[in-house]
Formats: sequence, C-alpha cells, structure tokens
Amino acid sequence: MPGENAQRAAVGGQLLHIKEREAMRGKDLFGGEKGEIGEVFMVNGVELIFFHQALQMREFHGDYAMPFSRRSRSCTNFSAGMKILLKRHGVITMEFPHLQRLMEENQFDTIYHEHFSYFSFLTAEKIFAAHGLTLFDVEELTTHGGSLRIFARHVDDSSHAVTPRVQELRAREEKLGYAHMETYSRFADQVKETKRKLLEFLIEAKRSGKKIAGYGAPGKGNTLLNYCSIRTDFIGLYRRPQSP
Repeated sequence: MPGENAQRAAVGGQLLHIKEREAMRGKDLFGGEKGEIGEVFMVNGVELIFFHQALQMREFHGDYAMPFSRRSRSCTNFSAGMKILLKRHGVITMEFPHLQRLMEENQFDTIYHEHFSYFSFLTAEKIFAAHGLTLFDVEELTTHGGSLRIFARHVDDSSHAVTPRVQELRAREEKLGYAHMETYSRFADQVKETKRKLLEFLIEAKRSGKKIAGYGAPGKGNTLLNYCSIRTDFIGLYRRPQSP
C-alpha cells in the first residue's frame, strides 16, 4: 500500500462522473478497466485493484463494484466473481448498451469482435439471479446509442428495495418479445434488408457518375463496410487533408 490511508479502487472509466467521485470517496471500489477516471484516482493517492487481482486476493470486498462487462468473454464467470467480491450490503453498478435500443434503431454496426455480449434487461437479470444477485434499480441512458445502468445487491440484502423502474422495464421488454427467439430472427431479417438497401443506393450512385468517399476509420464503420462487402469499387481513395 502506498500509505496508511490509501484507498483501494479500480473503476470503469465510462461510469464515474465528477459529482460521483466525491460521493464515492472513502469507499472501497473495484472495477473492470482503467480509464481516465482511474488516472484521477491515482493522482488522489488511490491504489487501483483490478478485477482479476481482486479475485486473486479474495479478502478484498468492495462497497461499490463498477465493472464493464461487454468485453468479458464469460459473463457468468464475471458475475460469479462480483458475487464473491461484493460486501454484504454492497452495490454493483454496471453500464452497457441496451439490446432493445440496438435492435429498434438497427444499430447492428455496434456488433464487432471485441464486444462479446449484448444484453437486454431480462437477460442481465437472469444472469445476476443465477449467482445470488438482485437487480434493484436501472437507469436508461443515451450513451452509445442507448445504454442501461443497472444496480445490483445480494439477494438477502433488504437495504435496497426494488424500484418501479425495474418492474416497468422488465414488463416492457417482455411485451416487446425479448424473451422469444422470433424477435431476434426478425432483427436478422431487418439487418439483411438494410444491407440490400445500402448496396442499391451505392450502385445507383456509381451508375449516376457520383463519387463516394469515406472519412475516418471507426470500428462501427468497418463493421458496416465488411458486412456489406463494400470495397474500393464503391468508395474511392482520397488523401486526408493536413490538419491546420
């Protein structure tokens, strides 16, 4: 430990805002990835304990856990680890893109190799329940095209009541069919139709003598280009102008 009063923490950089940093100060935290906020904690004398390290230690238990699950290869093992590390009256908070928004808004270009999981609230609730954890609150956010921030506790911890937002979102997803495979089959058909429409647009543009250029190289853009088999026969190569 760097000092007698050093705090132990590792936080998901996407989750913790400035106003929350003050509220969390003095709490034991653990999380999944080192980001900008993690650097702030380091500056303030906080020792980062990353998720795999905390599991190895076993004796570390946090009041707040803020992992980032989309890049986890095994969400069940990940949830089991959080159960081990969370204090008796601790809280897990996690943010991830909402599958409902992804499907309704046709955001299939957000699906690519480093993202292993895409969760509905119903699925997240079942995963946590299988490991003795209850989702007691949820917030719907606008980040990443629409995300959920969930809050979980031990099943036998009565200090946090389940909020109406949990019941409302669960009922909405059930009504929309997110517990049935047919819903996902329709999404697959929707994605295929989007591909056909995009190719039709590009073909018509080229036949009309128009030039098509792409700018930047985001992961989402590459997903779209690769899935639709769009190569240099559609998009021309241009030099990027020098920045001033």
